Amino acid sequence: MNPSLATLFLLCASLPLGNALGQAAPPTLLNAPLPTARPASAPTAPQPPVPPHTAPIGVPRKFTLADFKAQVPVSPEGHFLLTVPQICHTTSDPQVREILTGRTVQTLAEVMPEPVGDSPEPRLRISRKLLHCCASHATRYSLPLDFGKLPSPPKPATWAKITGTIHYRREGLELVPVLQVATFEEAPPPPQPVLN
Repeated sequence: MNPSLATLFLLCASLPLGNALGQAAPPTLLNAPLPTARPASAPTAPQPPVPPHTAPIGVPRKFTLADFKAQVPVSPEGHFLLTVPQICHTTSDPQVREILTGRTVQTLAEVMPEPVGDSPEPRLRISRKLLHCCASHATRYSLPLDFGKLPSPPKPATWAKITGTIHYRREGLELVPVLQVATFEEAPPPPQPVLN
C-alpha cells in the first residue's frame, strides 16, 4: 500500500461514524447497538414441545428400532432383509448393534467352508462382493454361520437363503457379526451376484 493510501485509510478509520453535518449514520453492522440481555425476571413465551423424533441442535439423538425399520426392507415374515456387507458394517455402530442383537434377519449369499483350528469339520461362512467403482475394486464381505443345535451343517452350496439371528463376538481383535442359523435353503444365484 503506498503511503498516501495508508494515511487516508487511517484517517477514515479514526473518524466517528456519521456524516459531515454531524448527523448519526444509519445503523450498520459496524455501528448498530448491541442487543441488551433480558432481565432474568422477564417472562418468557412458552416453548412448543420438542417432537420425540428430534433432539436439540448439537445433541445427538439415539438411533432407534423405528429408525432402522424405516430404512431397511422387511420380509413378509417380518425379518429384516440385509445383505452380507450391510450386516458386516453394523459392527462399527454400537446403537445399530444394540438394535440388531438377537433380531432375525434374512440374506442371500454365497456359502463357503472355512477351516477352524484343528477341527476336522470346517465351519461355513456366507459372503457377498460389493462393487465400489469397478470390478478391480470389488470387496468380498463375509461372516460365519453358527448352526448351534441344528443338525450338522449342510455341505456348502453355491448360494443359499439364510434366516437367523444376529449376534456379535470377538475373534482376536475384531468384533464379528455371527448369524445363528434358523433356516438354510439352497437358492439359485441372484441376477446380480456382485452388489453395487
